Amino acid sequence: MEIGKQLKNSSKGKLIYKTNPRNIKEILDDAASPYQLQHSHLERPTHVQGNKLYEDKKDIVATDKSKKQAAEKSQSDEKLVSKEKKTKYSCVSLITLDSLASGSKSEKTVVSPEFGRTVCMIKECERMWDNKAKAAAQAKQEAFNEKTKRLHQSSQQKLQEQEENFTNRMKQLYEQTSQLHKKEMAETVRNVTKLKEDHSTHSKRLDDKLQEGDRKRREIAEEERKRQEEMQTRQISMQKVHSELKTMIEQFHNAYNGCAYKQYFGDLVNKSVNLMKQIKETADLIINRKDPSEDLSEKLSNILDRAKNAYDCLKQHIDEANKKGKAEDEARQKLAEQEAQIREAQASNTAPEPVQEQQPSATASVNSVKDEETGQTTPRSPEEKRKRSVIEEVVKDFIESRMHVNEVDKTLANFVNNSQMKKYKFSLQKAVNVPVNAIAPQSGTHLRSQIQKLLHLLSGSQVEVSGKHVSAKEVPEGLLFCKHLIAKMIVKKAEEQVTSNHESAFSIAMVAVGLWQEHADLGKMLLHHFYVSCPYIIPYYMPRQDGMTLEQYHRVLGYKVEGGSIEAQDKFLKRMSGLMRLYAAILISSPPKTNQPHPHGIEHAWIWLTRILNMDPQPDITATMTFDLLQVTGHDLFGNYKMQFVKLVYLLYKDLLPKMKNIAATGGPVARLENFLETLLKNLKNRMAPQQPDGYLPPGFWFS
Repeated sequence: MEIGKQLKNSSKGKLIYKTNPRNIKEILDDAASPYQLQHSHLERPTHVQGNKLYEDKKDIVATDKSKKQAAEKSQSDEKLVSKEKKTKYSCVSLITLDSLASGSKSEKTVVSPEFGRTVCMIKECERMWDNKAKAAAQAKQEAFNEKTKRLHQSSQQKLQEQEENFTNRMKQLYEQTSQLHKKEMAETVRNVTKLKEDHSTHSKRLDDKLQEGDRKRREIAEEERKRQEEMQTRQISMQKVHSELKTMIEQFHNAYNGCAYKQYFGDLVNKSVNLMKQIKETADLIINRKDPSEDLSEKLSNILDRAKNAYDCLKQHIDEANKKGKAEDEARQKLAEQEAQIREAQASNTAPEPVQEQQPSATASVNSVKDEETGQTTPRSPEEKRKRSVIEEVVKDFIESRMHVNEVDKTLANFVNNSQMKKYKFSLQKAVNVPVNAIAPQSGTHLRSQIQKLLHLLSGSQVEVSGKHVSAKEVPEGLLFCKHLIAKMIVKKAEEQVTSNHESAFSIAMVAVGLWQEHADLGKMLLHHFYVSCPYIIPYYMPRQDGMTLEQYHRVLGYKVEGGSIEAQDKFLKRMSGLMRLYAAILISSPPKTNQPHPHGIEHAWIWLTRILNMDPQPDITATMTFDLLQVTGHDLFGNYKMQFVKLVYLLYKDLLPKMKNIAATGGPVARLENFLETLLKNLKNRMAPQQPDGYLPPGFWFS
């Protein structure tokens, strides 16, 4: 109903239709396209009977709810339109319409035949637009399908790409996993191989260790067997050595007790006797050990060697004593015979005949000289006698010193070369070196402290060295080694320290005098080392013997010869000067115990100067030694000898100095001595005493 009203109220519905069909067709042909109508008005009109044109029109419009019914109505309209086309609008239907406006059910409306054609045209138009709509819908459907297809293809392509990417990632992950797995497998294989190799190596090592352990056990067993054999052999050898040592000691005591001239024995024989007692005690202790070691066997052999040396020394002294005793007995017997002859001559009033000696005495050799060509003996002049006597004295002192030093070196040779005594020897060396190197002119208390340390060591008491205690009496050679080392150290300081620092000589000299006062044998040993290191302190000029090379001769004179190179003259004179200055400082240094005499006093400086006047000087060295001695001891010599010293200095200037000038190799030492003597004589003439040397320490220094 609503559709009908809308059509009736539209512009076309308000048109006035003409009855002429031709005009209507032309009008329809020229008319514009009709408005698009809904499918609901295409329902075929039904002739309504009984005042009802369209029955249930409202229900038809409302049939949009069912698509199937709409499709069926559309098909029936198409059939009607085609039928109307065939009749070419000839069909005219009378349609009675209900009067909707009046609302009366019985009223009917009559329409013209053109209404049917209009309806058909409208239906055709609707059908055309419906086809267009269907075509558009189909086009849209096709576009939608195409787009859906494209979207599907795109999604399929993206899905395929994602699948491919996923596949690639999975392949890559698989490859990485495979590589990692291969790497891990390779690492595992390497580790397994390494473990196998380590296991094999460890196994071999264990086998080697087991074999080494077996071999060591066999070696230990073999060494133990050899050690037992060596111990048995060593015991047998030590028993033999001990038996031989007992025999040697018995022979020693028998020889000592059997000598009738013991009064001619020196201190060395008494030391040998004491040494034999120590040897016997030490040997008894060694032989009583249950486990004799190689060191003990070697020590026992060394003791036997020392016993032999002591026995040989005793035999030499016994021979010398016997010679002296027999000579004295013969002299006594001759004297008795002479006295008997004198008594007989006095009884018979006849003069006795002088007894002629077969050999000339030492005095005769000094007072006379034998001509080698004629064989006649001619008396010497007093000057020659003095020179000969001085030469014999200095030669005797030098030979005695060298023999003493060699004897000490020989006695200590076994101890020094014994590797088992290395630590003990080092401890003793340190116990000596520390106080000797600490000597300095700080105060008298400081010097006394160093002397006490050395005296404590030489007394055999325990001294502390590097936190350990050591005694010089632990072995028989200990005390002798310490004294020998002290003497060498003091002389060495003269060569190294006093040479460059003259003032340091006096503190060293005071310590040396303090030790000399307590141990006379140490002082003699020190003196012998001075004489051997510097023979000019005696003074002794060594002559060159036949067959002696130049290097050997210079070494005997005191030069240092290393690798065929001889020490330079200036260095040699400087070193000898240091030795002479320390020796001269010892002569004038006061001992710590002033109530006791000086062990080696100023008189030895006087003896040296008198000897030098009675000997021919040597180039440079005589002038150097004379200058050093006078400069150090001149003040004390003048204080003790007064005018006698003045005369001595005058003789040196007038007699000795010209001889030095004639043989001088260089002018320095002689010119220095000449200048010193001239100044000294000038001061003495003006009654001015010589000055004390630089660095001199007076007696009161001990109390500082």
